[in-house]
Amino acid sequence: MTKPPEARRAAASSHARRKAAAGSSASGSSSRTFPPSSSRTFHDSLEAGKHGGQRGDIRSKKRVAGSVFEAIEQGYELGKRQVKARLVKHGQDYVLPINMTTDSNRSAAPPKEKPARKQRFINSSVCQYCHDGGDLICCDYCPVSMHFVCAGVTRNHAGQWLCPQHKCCGCGRKAQGAGGLLFRCTECPQAFCEDCLPANAQIVTENVRFTQLGYRNSKAVCYVICNEQCVKVAEQRNAMEQDELPDV
Repeated sequence: MTKPPEARRAAASSHARRKAAAGSSASGSSSRTFPPSSSRTFHDSLEAGKHGGQRGDIRSKKRVAGSVFEAIEQGYELGKRQVKARLVKHGQDYVLPINMTTDSNRSAAPPKEKPARKQRFINSSVCQYCHDGGDLICCDYCPVSMHFVCAGVTRNHAGQWLCPQHKCCGCGRKAQGAGGLLFRCTECPQAFCEDCLPANAQIVTENVRFTQLGYRNSKAVCYVICNEQCVKVAEQRNAMEQDELPDV
């Protein structure tokens, strides 16, 4: 059956409109811009540096990093998390802040304690054991002097010499191991810790003979006259010193 002319014209017009609509749709899809593919590499994102808002993209601050580690060190923002820079530029190098040393830090450091000066004193001219003069070996830490035989030292002894009064004659402990105090006899080479001190020992205020030789008494020393024999020696020495005094 043949359609009337009006029907044919309406069908042709409808077909033309559908064709035009299909053509415009096809041209629009060909020019459409799609977002970056998910296969985009991390290095490409670093080089772009301008895709903010995308989770995982990196925003450039000063320059684009070349690797993940360099990005972390420079403090790039990874998504919503802000990574702080771990290294600080010091001169021409990048160092950790804890390793930086400035002039202010040096000045704030406590000064080192100077070692105590060695005492200046004169060693005794008589032996601490037999109280005679002669060829004596001198202690490097106090005025005590002794004959080599009395001290039990060979004549070819080299180096420093520590006299017997620097350790307890009973247990062998020094002042550090004996509570910080030794009791030294003024008339013989013996010294005692508190545990080994004889019950009849007499405590004296100072060793006058050592004081006259320029020796300062130490806090780790207390002088005593350890036995009856030493008491007699002290009395004889005091009597001789009195006789040597000029008459007034």
